[in-house]
Amino acid sequence: MDPLSKKEFKEEGEHAASEIRSLLADARIKIHRVLKILTDWLRMIPGVSRLFVEQEAKIKTDRLLALRNKGKSRTEPPLL
Repeated sequence: MDPLSKKEFKEEGEHAASEIRSLLADARIKIHRVLKILTDWLRMIPGVSRLFVEQEAKIKTDRLLALRNKGKSRTEPPLL
């Protein structure tokens, strides 16, 4: 990627991270919204397969949900 594309990618990634942080802070998680944000961000990478982008977005979404649930105590009911 050229320097301009890298800068745009980084800025978009920071924007996506802030959106995801706010979504994860809510009581109910909108998983589809998190997945869409990640997919849109990863599609900025040139020459990457659409299927690879979707797979990576799903993996990253699962990791985020696991990290969020890890911090919760086991006595609370599931949020999904």
